[in-house]
Amino acid sequence: MKKIVVFLMVSAVLFAQNIEITALNFKADEKGSFTEFSGSVKIIKGNSELNASKVILFFDENRVANRYEAYGDISFYIEEKDFRYRGTSQKLFYYPREERYHFFENVDIYDLINRRTLKGEEVEVSLIDGKANVIGSEKKPVKFIFEMDQK
Repeated sequence: MKKIVVFLMVSAVLFAQNIEITALNFKADEKGSFTEFSGSVKIIKGNSELNASKVILFFDENRVANRYEAYGDISFYIEEKDFRYRGTSQKLFYYPREERYHFFENVDIYDLINRRTLKGEEVEVSLIDGKANVIGSEKKPVKFIFEMDQK
């Protein structure tokens, strides 16, 4: 299979940077409301990177991406504003207008700035206000691990 490299310019209001997407497969619907990438998907925006088995971009009527959905063995590094996260999950929804990430299934996120780890079945992180919401389950309760400075 031939690798497809696609460069997407997304609204300058929402993103001041190019987004580079590399995948083995690409398809879009005729109306232009979504674009799907599958097979070793890699998305780079600035210093941030997302890797997944499949990524679907949903567009509004102005062809501006308003939601990203990623599936399957996701790994990521997010560097935006004053936030630096590295981690893994099985499913991820990103809402660029709200600057909000929603991770699902075996979520493991390390906050590189505050040196803490969040683990749960569902984690929502807002880059606007820095708030996080973590949900666990009976079999996999929420786990919060942080480093303490020794004095």
